[in-house]
Amino acid sequence: MLMPEQLWALTPRELFMKFKGWLEQRDYNLQLAAFVSANIMNIHLKKKVSVKDLTKPRKEIMKLSPDEYAKKLKEIEDIERRFA
Repeated sequence: MLMPEQLWALTPRELFMKFKGWLEQRDYNLQLAAFVSANIMNIHLKKKVSVKDLTKPRKEIMKLSPDEYAKKLKEIEDIERRFA
């Protein structure tokens, strides 16, 4: 957790890197929760459940078409290059 003065002291690149790290940590936590849930569910169900069944790729969650998703990724990469 950042204090306000720490947040305002960050450069745009540092802020972007913190955001990317936060997204990766969130994805890891979701994968871990899905793994534990799948194992618990498989004890009680006849049909086996996998982690992939419980998680959806981020682009499905965002409900963007593949072209829109690629365009957004390109915009993010352009912003990242600008502040590199």
